[in-house]
Amino acid sequence: MVKHKTNPSIWIRCTRHPSLKLKVKELGLSKHDEQVLSSGEWLNDQLIQAAMTLLRKQFPDQNGLQSTQILARNLQWLSSNTDFVQISYISQSHWVCASNIFSSPEVCDLYDSMPPVYSSTLTSQVAAIMKCQSPCFKLRHIDVQHQSGGQDCGLFAIAFMYALCAGKDPHLCYFDQSQMRSHLHSCLQNQTMSEFPAATKPRRLGRTRVKCVRNFNVYCTCRLTWNKNQNIFGDLAKCGRCKEWFHQRCQNIPEEVYIESSYNWLCSSCSH
Repeated sequence: MVKHKTNPSIWIRCTRHPSLKLKVKELGLSKHDEQVLSSGEWLNDQLIQAAMTLLRKQFPDQNGLQSTQILARNLQWLSSNTDFVQISYISQSHWVCASNIFSSPEVCDLYDSMPPVYSSTLTSQVAAIMKCQSPCFKLRHIDVQHQSGGQDCGLFAIAFMYALCAGKDPHLCYFDQSQMRSHLHSCLQNQTMSEFPAATKPRRLGRTRVKCVRNFNVYCTCRLTWNKNQNIFGDLAKCGRCKEWFHQRCQNIPEEVYIESSYNWLCSSCSH
């Protein structure tokens, strides 16, 4: 009783949202995940994954909606890039929603509830999804609603994701942030995702839907990016015949290539 009196807001949230444990056990959620959602903390992987699991059931033809751990661990993304929707984790504990539903081929739209930030984590994950065959892909930051505070990026990413799956442009959406947590809690309880509550007043739209655009080069047969500070695939080497650049790990390139400037190395396709 003393605890309830000293922190009534938590008591109110707990009484409004009964335990998730029994009803959504198959979603892999625990009491701790419920506390994360109810207490206003940053959404963890389990909550993001639970929302995507429900959306896969409701929109079985929607491409994407893969586990956030696949991209974070540099594993093979399990879908093609046709009309995909995906939530990705980028640097500094931040969730964003990426999709090409309202873009052209080899262009990815980013729906971010914070000001645009380009990180190697973000670009490498988008490249893993896009698998574009051209030398580069475009990443566009779309003008969408920005969050208040620093904890609700996951809620906005899920709200943007649902809108895209339902055929709506997040650029035109304006959510009531004060109701987003309780709405997600209800969706998980009912095991059905639905549109997040709209704000009472429309959002003032910017001059253009696209806030900024940047091109990012991709390399090798894997069609991924390369960053000199995060070269997990090794350094790049240029094939002496086709003149394309390849990751050291992807082609098992010998160290002599990087030591001897005169070494005429050929990629696996050109050496046969």
